[in-house]
Amino acid sequence: MRKVSLRPALFVLIFTLLQAASYALTSSIILPLVLGASLLLVFSYWPRQPELIITDNKDENLAQTADNITQATSTMAIGAAEVSFFIDSLIKEIKLSSEDSRNIAGVSEKLANAGSGLNNALQSIGNNLQSTACAS
Repeated sequence: MRKVSLRPALFVLIFTLLQAASYALTSSIILPLVLGASLLLVFSYWPRQPELIITDNKDENLAQTADNITQATSTMAIGAAEVSFFIDSLIKEIKLSSEDSRNIAGVSEKLANAGSGLNNALQSIGNNLQSTACAS
């Protein structure tokens, strides 16, 4: 649990009361400002209680640190495995795409050959029609 400090609340209460009282007594703003500034200086330089950090149980701290390192290492290993799996999947997909590209190239070549054969056949038919037309 965190220890709550009453110091700031007490400062605000005392500051407000002093300002109100000095203004009510003098009807001047200068005295409350001087008192407020001096109170702020006292508040700023007032010695604070140092926070104590208890480090008696070094074995527990060492065990906690080891657990943190183990957790971080496990997280990194899982991340590395996920990356490795992703890269393997990517390589497999690239190989499949390469095979598909080869198949498409083969089919395109066959289609080009069929188109060329069809063109030759149409030219032959055209030549036959022309020679038949000339002969008649």
